[in-house]
Amino acid sequence: MRRWLSEAGTVALALVVALIVWANAEQESNIVFVMREVPISLRGIGGGLALQSVTAETVDVHGRAPEGFWETGSEAEFDAHVDLTGLPTGRHQVDVQLTYPQRQVQILDLTPSEVSVELVRMAQKSIQVRAEVMDSSPFGYDWHTPEVTPPEVQVSGPERYVDSVTTAVVEVYLRTARSTVERRLSVSLRDKDDQPIGNLVEWTPRLVTVTVPIEQRPGYRDVPVRVRWEGQPARGYRIREVAVDPSIVTLFGSPAAIDTVPGYVETAPVNIEGADGNIVERLALIVPENVSVFGAQSVVVSVGITPIEESTWVQRVPVIQGLGDGLQAELSPRIVETLVAGPLPRLETLQPGDVQILLDLTGLEAGTHTLEPSVILPEGIRQETLVPETIEVKITWIPTPTATVTPTVTGTATATATMTPAIVPTVRATHTPTPAASGGS
Repeated sequence: MRRWLSEAGTVALALVVALIVWANAEQESNIVFVMREVPISLRGIGGGLALQSVTAETVDVHGRAPEGFWETGSEAEFDAHVDLTGLPTGRHQVDVQLTYPQRQVQILDLTPSEVSVELVRMAQKSIQVRAEVMDSSPFGYDWHTPEVTPPEVQVSGPERYVDSVTTAVVEVYLRTARSTVERRLSVSLRDKDDQPIGNLVEWTPRLVTVTVPIEQRPGYRDVPVRVRWEGQPARGYRIREVAVDPSIVTLFGSPAAIDTVPGYVETAPVNIEGADGNIVERLALIVPENVSVFGAQSVVVSVGITPIEESTWVQRVPVIQGLGDGLQAELSPRIVETLVAGPLPRLETLQPGDVQILLDLTGLEAGTHTLEPSVILPEGIRQETLVPETIEVKITWIPTPTATVTPTVTGTATATATMTPAIVPTVRATHTPTPAASGGS
């Protein structure tokens, strides 16, 4: 019996030692890890409550796990959270809880291990939106009470911040508008000291439509300015534009006098006789009796004078450039036409040499080529089209001169003969001088 008990004790001790050795070996086969900034979720917030603040939104996890554990992407299974179930309003210290694959992972530490959470009561209320006009209407106009659609916003959030909201304001600028203004604008919330609340609460809608009626006062009237001119521009020129600054003026007087004013006022006449350039003058306004102009009694008139644009056809024989030595060129066609356009006075003084058509044969060898000529024009003249757009050029070698011998025989009874050689050269050589320009401009 004693022997059996002794053997049993030895077996138990060996088993304990084996377990210790196995545990140590298992411990040494795992690696220590640190997972930083694991998000902390909030669970169990009671109805009517909202989170006011939390001291930490992430937690660092220190632990140990098998090396192969990380190859499976199992880190996604770590879930950090705090349970707020049943907690009332106020500040609370709550432990951070972590769920993870427990069989393979040993958690050594959480940093932080707890967080401080403040819960507040949620509130909601409606606030009337007030539109504030930030500037004034133009002279002679009045704006009336703005209309806001929708007229209220719904404010929600922590109770103490919702209670601090006293007004909802939208700012509108008229910007010299002379008719009803309608704009889509942002709403801002303010406290009793007229300071912005910011994003401490939520409100809807964020945008409202503001309509500000604007009407002109009796005895005032806005009318456009009509420019009068006398004479005609110089030959070959025309009026390009007529501008006036300001283009609209405000008249005021008795309602009866204002009603007699037509839909415009005229300027004193501006003389453009023989003008070949722009004219800028300050001119008085002609208004009826008992009617006045608000502000300056004159306007600046600008009359733009520009040359009349015309076009004309020009014929030219292309000027050949770059033809190699010993070569000759034949053009088809020999004459090219181009349509040029520009100010009429400039076209009327155009000289034949002012327009040239060039054909560059540099580097071309014997054969048939199709080339695009280039057109050289003076300043202020532009090319509209070219007919034809390409020219066929046949380049050949200049033939070498050849000699022909014609014998002359004179016979006598003594049978003597005299030979007189006559050399008659036959040469077909072509060179390419620079042709004189032909055709009129």
